[in-house]
Amino acid sequence: MSSFLTRKSALRTTLVFGALSAALSANAFIINVVATYDVNTGIVNGTVLRYSSLPQLNTTFGYSFGIGSNATTNTFSAVFSNGGSSIAMDGTGPSVFAAGTATFSGTWTASSIVDLPVEPTGTYSSSWDGLGNLSLTVVGQERAVPEPATMAVLGLGVVGLVRRRRNK
Repeated sequence: MSSFLTRKSALRTTLVFGALSAALSANAFIINVVATYDVNTGIVNGTVLRYSSLPQLNTTFGYSFGIGSNATTNTFSAVFSNGGSSIAMDGTGPSVFAAGTATFSGTWTASSIVDLPVEPTGTYSSSWDGLGNLSLTVVGQERAVPEPATMAVLGLGVVGLVRRRRNK
């Protein structure tokens, strides 16, 4: 009887740890654009920095974004793409203008996600110094994808359940 309880406890522990590790494997992704904006030509030149465990976001990709604003609110739209992977997003939030600079922030919702395991919502913030220098930071959540080791542990648990059922 005690070996049955030990096996049952071990199985529960395995399932709990598997579920916890799958839940904790979710990571955030951050896209940071530091750029200059030429008000005469409308051309934005900049650098994109990415912080993510997703290989699709850790390679060179193109971007375009726009921020429209009045005295209190802003609208935001952006597209980040890399070959076959892309995300298009739109958002709204508050605007703050002070001493010739502007800051914008808010939440975004994806209008299109192609080949990226990410959640369809997140936050953004942007600043412009009035001289053409701007920065944009987009933060989102990667979808939780269980690690292979987690899947192996869960698979062993299922095999153990099937075997135990056959032995009865």
